Amino acid sequence: MKKTLYLLALLLCCTKAFSQTCTVSFSTTASPSGNQLLRAQINNTTSTSVGSPSQVVSFLVRWGDFTINTVSTGISSHTYGLPGVYTISLIKTITDTVTSSLICIDSSQQTITLAYPPCGTTLTVNAVDPTGNVSVSANTPAAATGMTYSWNWGDGSANSTGATANHMYNTTGLYTITLTATNGTCSYTNSTTVNIVSTCGGLTTISSATVSGYNVDFTNNSFCPPSKYMVSHWDYGDGSYHYGAHSTHSYTPGTYNAISYTFWFDTLSTSTLMCQDSNLHVINITVSPGNTISGYLRQDSANNITSPQYKVWLIQHDTITNNLFAVDSVTITGSSIGYTTFYQFNNKPAGLYRVKAKLLNGPTSGMGAIPTYYPDKLLWSQATIINHTGGSSINKDIRLQYGTVVSGPGFVSGNVLAGANKGTASGIPGMTVIAFDTLNQAIAFATTDASGYYTLSNLPTGKYHIYPEDAGYTTTKATISITNTNTTIAGNSFIRSLSYKTIKPFMLNIPTTGTQTFEIYPNPAKDRIYVRWYSPDNQNVKIILSDITGKVIQHVTRENIGGNEIIFNQLQPGLYFITTESNNNRQTHKVIVQ
Repeated sequence: MKKTLYLLALLLCCTKAFSQTCTVSFSTTASPSGNQLLRAQINNTTSTSVGSPSQVVSFLVRWGDFTINTVSTGISSHTYGLPGVYTISLIKTITDTVTSSLICIDSSQQTITLAYPPCGTTLTVNAVDPTGNVSVSANTPAAATGMTYSWNWGDGSANSTGATANHMYNTTGLYTITLTATNGTCSYTNSTTVNIVSTCGGLTTISSATVSGYNVDFTNNSFCPPSKYMVSHWDYGDGSYHYGAHSTHSYTPGTYNAISYTFWFDTLSTSTLMCQDSNLHVINITVSPGNTISGYLRQDSANNITSPQYKVWLIQHDTITNNLFAVDSVTITGSSIGYTTFYQFNNKPAGLYRVKAKLLNGPTSGMGAIPTYYPDKLLWSQATIINHTGGSSINKDIRLQYGTVVSGPGFVSGNVLAGANKGTASGIPGMTVIAFDTLNQAIAFATTDASGYYTLSNLPTGKYHIYPEDAGYTTTKATISITNTNTTIAGNSFIRSLSYKTIKPFMLNIPTTGTQTFEIYPNPAKDRIYVRWYSPDNQNVKIILSDITGKVIQHVTRENIGGNEIIFNQLQPGLYFITTESNNNRQTHKVIVQ
């Protein structure tokens, strides 16, 4: 009996100790901080005393928004997503680590109401760019009236104001940005840290946009120090772009935000961006639509010519005569940079047009710019027809095409003659003759001289289509082959028929004397005869002109390499003989002068 009473007394003692050890005690409070405007905290003042060293105390908090955390004594905090009333529960347990048994458990609940502080304001860093420019914004969810915002940038500069602000740091480093929001009755302070890893050190984008009708001339004049490498880029604001410091662009009526971007790179490593900046231009195009046909002439930057000069033709098709003819032309000079040059024709009646452009101060043969039709065609039959309705036909840009030949042994020459069906033939000056490869890629071109003569030199071995181009005429191409054993093709000539509107191959009288190749034309002639020859070697050449009686009219001896020409002129009508002599080879040919 005594033993039983002793156990009951011990149990009552332990139960009392148990209840005293597990009692939970804590308080709650709203504690907004920084961007955590709905932040709550608890102060856990529960005792952590235990009955033996093997016993441990743990705490678990349920925040009332399905969030559960383990905490310790003292201050713990939690940020809620929405304002509201939340029930916070704190649970205490004591366990024995030796026996893994639960010694005691207790819990307590408290309710807290959370709302946005009247002046509570969040701070957002929107951007930190490589220029050292920082963009920030403030937001007061409680929508208190009369709010003002002050920004301290932490670099000793003057404060900025407004719900949004920008600041340019001049040196790298860590900076604390402090925002003070107030409306006279309440106040809230928020702060954040930014790491400025690069700055422009005073470099800024300096650019201009000059509006002229529908066209705007853009120029980036930003400074680039010797230690930097600069790249410019334009965003026209209408979905199109341009890479480069200078450009021109055509708009339709409206308002556009054009931005000039400048990027400065480390010259020691051009892949390392050191700084970037931009400049906004608001472009207002208010010109009423007029009667114009306009566009830009665009050079290849790899073949750019400074201050290029162009002639541009506006060409129309006469459906009655089936002729193409130029109804207008303009001669214009491009900018000093020269990549793009603007052209325009005014007050043209509605109709179907082609536009052709020719570079006047570039190479007239070889790899230079070839006369090109809108938009990028070398042949009139492939040009895009402009359906001009009498209003504004803009952006009819022409991208000039170029020869691509590098070098080779081939030499092709000939004439383009006029006067078929008249009994005479005379050369046509200024006509473009193009050599296409078998893939119809322009390899080289030439322009006929005053007598209609052309030469295409330095052609690589291969097959070519020789094509004289004249608007409105149907050309039959001449196909020739340059080989290592046949590098010179002379007399590859053409005749243009005015009545049939055709250009067809026409082989002239081509005598060959040793390694000399001669061209004698026209035949019949009017009052002059041309003799051309091509010599791969340094040889003496004799050419003798005599009349029907055998009388020598003129005797010529020459010694040189390459292409040569002599002209027998002021000839009276009659029959003549031309004798060519080289390396003891002699040939005589009849020529009629009418």
